[in-house]
Amino acid sequence: MEKNTVKPFRSVMWDLDGVLLDSESLHIRAELETFKEIGLKVSEGIAKEYLGVKLDEYFRDILRRFNASTSFEKVLHSHYERLKKYYKEVFPLNREAISVLKSLYGEYILILVTNRERELVDIVIDRFNLRHFFKFVITSDDVVKSKPDPTPYLTACKWLGIQPNEGVTVEDSLAGIISAKDAGLVVIGLIGDHNRSEDLSKADFLVERLSEVPGILRKIEEAKV
Repeated sequence: MEKNTVKPFRSVMWDLDGVLLDSESLHIRAELETFKEIGLKVSEGIAKEYLGVKLDEYFRDILRRFNASTSFEKVLHSHYERLKKYYKEVFPLNREAISVLKSLYGEYILILVTNRERELVDIVIDRFNLRHFFKFVITSDDVVKSKPDPTPYLTACKWLGIQPNEGVTVEDSLAGIISAKDAGLVVIGLIGDHNRSEDLSKADFLVERLSEVPGILRKIEEAKV
């Protein structure tokens, strides 16, 4: 009797910052630089509370929490210009990203799902020549609600024409994990130095290296045979 070779997943989706990019600690550095410019003493611990949260929501809340008089638009513009430089020159690619994407490309449909703005995403995926790996990219510009709302992942499934349970994603933040789980995807949580103190237990699987992801996919497939 032949084994069923139909894969349980048709698509593997990826978060960007903290997953394909080793950028989260550097994001925090950039954010603290921006806050310092306007006289706000925001700690690294407070900044980490906003991992995975859309930038404008994050900054609005910080200005509210610290009763800052500086206009939201001015702060956001200043930080956005700083981020463009970081995405062009500073943020490094996860050292295992290319090999893992190559190993899964063609076997699964790969999609990038991020809360980041499309302009910044385009800068970095072209910088590292990643675009050809992905069928398409979902950014904050493509959806009305961002992570932790399930809309980004539901939109990705709709565009691809699959059911959410046919997708698995790799996330490093609680916001991203909640978004994917509420949409109905299987979630692999990636643990790193930047999120080690964060509770990622809502993920279905936890790994510490991207190179572990293909093995997790094989394990799931074998369990379903």
